[in-house]
Amino acid sequence: MNETNGESSGRLPPLRGLVTFEMAARLGSFTKAADTLGLTQPAVSHQIRRLEQHLGRPLFRRDHRGIALTEAGAALFVAVQRGLTGIAEAVREIRGTTAQRVVTIAADVALAGLWLVPRLAEIKALLPTVELRIITSQWTQNINEIGADLGVLFGDGAWFGTRAQLLVAEYAFPVCAPSLLKNGKRFTLEELQRLPLLHLEMPGPIKGTSEPWFKWESWFAAAGLPYRPEQPGLSFNNYTLAIQAAIAGQGIALGWRPLVEQVISAGQLVQCADKSCSSARGYHLLLPGRGMPGPEVERLIDWLKMAMAASPPIPARDG
Repeated sequence: MNETNGESSGRLPPLRGLVTFEMAARLGSFTKAADTLGLTQPAVSHQIRRLEQHLGRPLFRRDHRGIALTEAGAALFVAVQRGLTGIAEAVREIRGTTAQRVVTIAADVALAGLWLVPRLAEIKALLPTVELRIITSQWTQNINEIGADLGVLFGDGAWFGTRAQLLVAEYAFPVCAPSLLKNGKRFTLEELQRLPLLHLEMPGPIKGTSEPWFKWESWFAAAGLPYRPEQPGLSFNNYTLAIQAAIAGQGIALGWRPLVEQVISAGQLVQCADKSCSSARGYHLLLPGRGMPGPEVERLIDWLKMAMAASPPIPARDG
């Protein structure tokens, strides 16, 4: 009997090749698969060729437009996804018998402090048996590197090795303490420039953008008015501090949704000009580039999408 024949028709291909195949098929690109898996594009192509040689069938059609699954490739993709999902679920069940499930969220300091922490009771009610871990990270390009199950970070969607989905686009408007408004009347754009403005310092541009978020100069430009402030302002490298200064009546800050929802609802700040400006940047849901999220993470993702979607722009009085 020749049961040890290495090319036996029943012999499974290497798991590494199957994982690479699944990633390339899911992303529709060898290059994207390479970036996600931390490999070179030739290494991904080599693994796919070896897998095709093992099976004796082409798995992808290749042309100048990119790659597409063949009939055999589509069948293998379904089977591999089913198998990898089953393995992941078994691992989670085994771990669950010995340790409490921990879900780690990466968020920037402003979102964590101003939006996420006030909603922790909702999350704990949603996931009562899960230990929640929140880590703050402003400029992480790959949440895999910091051990997060998911992230909610601000940017343009260009994160390395990470799947990104826009949750809410950048939407900014002036806010101040109610005491600064006379008779509750909002300021004109010209009046804003005569008041002390609170600035959030720019740490430097992020990949793919000219600036990481609105600053007063670019906000006024988007509003159609030259930036000509008439008073010295105050600058901060932390958005939460800038908001605290605005609450204390020290000047006018830019308010981003959903960050200022809570302080506006509490009456600590008000929108003090009718103009709002938006951009293609925004808060994104980030997931590790490989693997499928567990059921707890899936529930948290659904909650995040719902909570962010329930954050409508604060309407301007003049429409």
